[in-house]
Amino acid sequence: MIRRAALPPAYEANSAAELWANFVESQSTSTPILGCISQPAHAALSGRLAASLNGKLFSEVPEEVIAAIGNHDAGWAQPDLAALEDAERIFPLSFISMPAAISVSAWRRSIAEAQCRSPLSTFVVRSHFCLLAPRDGDAEHEVFRKQVTEHLQRTAPEIAHSAADRKRFVDLLGFCDLLSLQLCSGWPVEVQMPLAHPADPLSKDAEQLTISIEGNTLHLDKGTVDLGTRIFADGWARTESGGLHGRRYEWTIR
Repeated sequence: MIRRAALPPAYEANSAAELWANFVESQSTSTPILGCISQPAHAALSGRLAASLNGKLFSEVPEEVIAAIGNHDAGWAQPDLAALEDAERIFPLSFISMPAAISVSAWRRSIAEAQCRSPLSTFVVRSHFCLLAPRDGDAEHEVFRKQVTEHLQRTAPEIAHSAADRKRFVDLLGFCDLLSLQLCSGWPVEVQMPLAHPADPLSKDAEQLTISIEGNTLHLDKGTVDLGTRIFADGWARTESGGLHGRRYEWTIR
C-alpha cells in the first residue's frame, strides 16, 4: 500500500532531493494520513506513464512490455485487500514497512502472474524485483536474489530481444515505477531522474530528466512528451470517521 500523507508544516520541494528518499519520508507513520493507493493500482499508473512515454522519452517498446509494467505489482493484491478490510481499526501500513518475508512473497506472486502471460513479461518483472531486493544481509532477500539471478541467466537467451533491448525494457519499468510511487504519495518534489532503472548501479551514468510534481501536475523538461496527457490512479481518501471512500487521483503532464 502507498500512503498519501499530509505535508509537514515546514516542507518544501527540494531541487536537490532524491526521489526515493523523498518517497520514503512521505511514508512515515508520524504524519497524518489523507488516503492510500494499493500496489496494483500504483502499478496500473506505472503502465499509463509507460504508455505516455513510450517512443518519446524512451525508445519504442512492445505493448507486451507496457502491459507487464501495468501489472508488475499484482502480487500485492492479497495483502493490500486484507489491509483495506481492517482500515477503520488500523490504517494500512506502507509497503516499505512490511517485513522482508511479506515483500518477497508479494514479489514471487507478481512474477508468477507474469509467467501466466509470456516469457518476456516474466523476464522484465523478474529483473525489476532482482534489482529492487535490498542488499541488507536479510536471508529472505539474499535467497530471493540468488534464485532470481539464476533464473534470469538461464532464461535470457530464450528471449527474442537483444541484451540492450531487454535492459531498456527493465529501465522503463524502473523509471515509471518510482515516478508512479512519488505521484501516489501526494508530496511535491523537484528532482533529476535517470532515464534508467533507478536501482541499477549503471543508472548513475544515464541521461538525466528533470521532473517536478506540484499538486495535480507533472512537469517534464523534455519537449517530446504529449503535453496535456492525463493519467490517474484509483485509490481511497480518508473520511472524518477514519474510514475510507473511493477516489480517483488524477495528474496532467505539462
